[in-house]
Amino acid sequence: MYIDNSNIFRGCKKSGWRQSYQKIHRYLEEQEGAIWETHFFASEDPNPRDKQSYFYQALRRELGYQLHLFPLGVRKVVCTSCNHEEWVPNEKGVDVGLVTQLLKDLRNNVFETAIIMSGDRDYMDAILEVRNAGRKVELISWQWSLSKEIQEMCQERNIPILFLEDFREKFEKPLGDIL
Repeated sequence: MYIDNSNIFRGCKKSGWRQSYQKIHRYLEEQEGAIWETHFFASEDPNPRDKQSYFYQALRRELGYQLHLFPLGVRKVVCTSCNHEEWVPNEKGVDVGLVTQLLKDLRNNVFETAIIMSGDRDYMDAILEVRNAGRKVELISWQWSLSKEIQEMCQERNIPILFLEDFREKFEKPLGDIL
């Protein structure tokens, strides 16, 4: 499984609830069988909060996730009406890191089915590469964040999509839970 945390995290903020990676992992294992490896890709603040660090440690310790953390960048945003400048956090490296790991694992015959947790258009070519190699692909995404191109491709090629919104009762994380 390959998780783009930035994509999923933005969906959590918009939806008003947070998913439990532990519940999703268990559900997928019940449906699909054992998940051999899970790669978790995220941007990390240079001075991470304790809560964020503890969350990453719990993913590694409790679920055995392999973490791929990239330094959070910044970019300048300028207001078009008043020219006020502000530096805002900017994710860098997550998409490229995920695609690189996915294609490396494809080359090394690590999986039969690649489960990608994101709806980002940037993964389209990699998904096609996996399918063209004769492997299965499944997507997990927020419905609103699934790109139109990915959705059309999945429909044309019978690639299953699990929408997180449809599983709120199963996947919602109780307040105070880390995973």
